[in-house]
Amino acid sequence: MKRFIVLVVLIALSVSAFAQTRKETMLEYQQRRVQAYRSYMENRRQAYADYMRQRWEAYNTEKAIEQPKRIDPVEPTIKNPEQYIRPDENVTPADKVKTPEVEPTKSPLQNQLPATKPAEKPATKPAEQPTTKPNETVSPKPEPAQPSVAVESMEFAFYGAPCNLTLGKKHRFTLRATDENSVADAWERLDSRDFDKLIEECKQLKSDLRLNDWGYYMLTEHIAEEFLGKGSNEAAVLHAYLLAEAGYKMRLARISNRLCVMIASKQTLYGKPYSTIGNDRYYIVANVSVSGGINICNFKSDAARAVDLSMSETPALPYLKGDVYKRSDKRSGSEFSIVPNANLTAFLNDYPQCEWSVYAETALSEMTYLQLAHPVKRLVEGKNERDGVQSLLTFIHNSFPYKTDGDQFGYERTLFADEMFAYMYSDCEDRSILLCRLVKEILNMDVVLLHYPNHIAAAVRFTQPTSGDSVSVDGRQYVVCDPTYIGASVGETMPQFVGTKPEVVKVK
Repeated sequence: MKRFIVLVVLIALSVSAFAQTRKETMLEYQQRRVQAYRSYMENRRQAYADYMRQRWEAYNTEKAIEQPKRIDPVEPTIKNPEQYIRPDENVTPADKVKTPEVEPTKSPLQNQLPATKPAEKPATKPAEQPTTKPNETVSPKPEPAQPSVAVESMEFAFYGAPCNLTLGKKHRFTLRATDENSVADAWERLDSRDFDKLIEECKQLKSDLRLNDWGYYMLTEHIAEEFLGKGSNEAAVLHAYLLAEAGYKMRLARISNRLCVMIASKQTLYGKPYSTIGNDRYYIVANVSVSGGINICNFKSDAARAVDLSMSETPALPYLKGDVYKRSDKRSGSEFSIVPNANLTAFLNDYPQCEWSVYAETALSEMTYLQLAHPVKRLVEGKNERDGVQSLLTFIHNSFPYKTDGDQFGYERTLFADEMFAYMYSDCEDRSILLCRLVKEILNMDVVLLHYPNHIAAAVRFTQPTSGDSVSVDGRQYVVCDPTYIGASVGETMPQFVGTKPEVVKVK
């Protein structure tokens, strides 16, 4: 028996020693990986700075790509003009609007929104008095050590979201000039450990605010300009550095004596000049005057990736009431109002004009969805697929006043589905994008956009045979649904486009 107990103890000790050895081996492996990554980053940073001292290459800028040309009609096409009732054009200012009585909750569409006000500090409990016996002496507890140097920080708001970063006097720098050596000296200054914490804080903000690549571009630009001056060359260098550290394909360019950031994008950016480098277009996003050639620091990184404008979910920005545009269908008597988030509207307003698929694939924000879901679901409740889609189509026909972008904004622009409730009017592509989102999010059906000459419509894939005009996409039939052909039914094409083969824009 004693031998057995001794054997068990020895086995247990062996297992414990093995586990401890394995744990230590794993820790050593992780430490080696961390050190290898740090060495890689330091070598890459130094290589970038060394490359920056070489003569920057001369490139020509190419003319900005314009959005697909369309000549929208002043009025929408109406199937039965004698029966048409123009939608209301009423607006209620934000200060007269009640906050929607909905609670943001985690839904299949989006994650939970952050609190719109700072969390309250927990009540401070009175210090507990030590329990002592009579005549017992209690030694006082030592005071906690106070930091010898106060940490400097910069507070700012990003589309209403309060932010705080570790930035102070020691982080400031001034360029002597915009020549290669001056910029490289500033870059080496950024490569110091002083900026490591800032880099991690920026990445954390990206996660907390649920920002996509474009949102991170805007965030880092805002930080650089808030700290070093809007439009300054120093801000351009800091912005470029933060993008490079995040792994994006970017270039620092010099136009005369002005420095600016160029980014490669997975999607086409309309209205932005660019230079072609390798297989990528590098766009100048900032509003700078570009004429002729520019000089670019063309450092290449195999690990870098292009900025992706796609946005599976909208940013988690604090809720701020915006003006409300009443949406009512006088024929059915249905009426409701969506209170938009003014902070989100401002963010979307600063989004670069890009491909239609980006807009159509962006889900409604949770606050908009929660306000919209109940009244819209009542429209489709108990109906089959065709009748449900028809109800959504009719809802858009009768509730949203039409106006061209030129008349409403003075230029061509595309609206996200959320923006349909932040502006009074919309045109064909805006209405089709909203229909895409409602069909996908309310009815869970596949949809595509149809690009005709001077017009955009949508088409829906039904699971049951459905009559009407249709297009074939990857061997599947999608039935035409046109939210700008007022009074039309599912399957009806605008008369002027009957027989015209549209370009199909897929929507994921």
